[in-house]
Amino acid sequence: MTNMRRNIIGLLFFCLLAAAQNPQDELLNRTGVEEVRITLDPEDWAKLRANYLENTYYRATFEWRGQRVANIGIRSRGGGTRSAIKPALRIDFNRYVSSQRFQNLRAIAVENLEQDPPMMREYLSMALFRRAGLLAPREAYIHLFVNGQDYGLHLAMENIDKAFLTRTFGSANGADNGDLYEYSWIDHWNWHPRGTDDSAYVQEPFELKTNSSSASVSVWRNLVDSLAKSNSDNFTANLGNQFDIDNFIRYLALEVFLAETDGFCGEVGTNNFYVYRRPSDKKLQFITWDRDTTMSDYERDIWHNIPHNELARKLTDVPEYRAKFLNAIADLVRLAESDNRWLSRLAADTYRMIRPYGTTDPVKRTSNAEFQESAASLQYFIVERLRLLRLMLQREGVRMESF
Repeated sequence: MTNMRRNIIGLLFFCLLAAAQNPQDELLNRTGVEEVRITLDPEDWAKLRANYLENTYYRATFEWRGQRVANIGIRSRGGGTRSAIKPALRIDFNRYVSSQRFQNLRAIAVENLEQDPPMMREYLSMALFRRAGLLAPREAYIHLFVNGQDYGLHLAMENIDKAFLTRTFGSANGADNGDLYEYSWIDHWNWHPRGTDDSAYVQEPFELKTNSSSASVSVWRNLVDSLAKSNSDNFTANLGNQFDIDNFIRYLALEVFLAETDGFCGEVGTNNFYVYRRPSDKKLQFITWDRDTTMSDYERDIWHNIPHNELARKLTDVPEYRAKFLNAIADLVRLAESDNRWLSRLAADTYRMIRPYGTTDPVKRTSNAEFQESAASLQYFIVERLRLLRLMLQREGVRMESF
């Protein structure tokens, strides 16, 4: 083989590899509304819809832009969003073929946006988490067809699993080999002690998702016990080596910014997060999940429910961390207002993108008038939330430059 032929073959291989690795070739990196088709036995689809409160899997085929994945598993998913009319789905690409992946994904969630009237709260909230440098799943809007029938606008969401850890932490030095936990909601639990045994915490409410045979399950009992013994003087000494305090402060500040009602300081207890125990330093790091109840109450005070959450309350009782918390909120205000009011522009652009699909969605819960009114209300939330957060921060002694 001549050197010229080798060079040409090498160049072609490089181009093909670069094309294959183009992030825009991946569904969850797309910024438009993507058509996704699922096919399965009609009887199985009827069973899934009739038994939508169950987690029974059914064999199906997934198609997107000419890419076809057979022998996947689908099931109904969600809490209050489960529906027979517009099902929310979990899609497991490796359910029946353990090695099977779709674009390195083992699974995705398909949100039906039933608790998201403007169909944008989840999408905008996760975009803000990522822009702020916090861990969050990727998302993309999809127009879903099942057996050729139109099921309207949905939101595909990256699953929080080993593939997510590898993407976000990398695999060097085992950075993705830590213990991953999913929190399952318990009515009005706010980080007070649940018992003296590890079983009071694992597998409920903290379900271990990785390293089932080697994880240190005592981490949660130790954390909550240390928290119970902590005050503003010894908080750092007791807890500083157990979880990433600075990262959590930014996480909590972002929930406050969004006026989240079903998050860490939720109305009926802490909720909607994963936690990763990093192998490098054994510290816990929070990962956001399920943000469809944000961005409605623009008047919500920055201290709302914090006194009722033991971890949030004791952390913000420490003067240093209280100041960091307030400054983190101020930084988010600046971030939202930067780049020609980035967050408002994203909301407007997103609405223009999804409006044709939202108004023609044949199975959405809301009317077109309600959809359009809620989209306008979301824009109003952004403007008023930024204005009121400035006033609340000034009340707390935080100096904010005019904008």
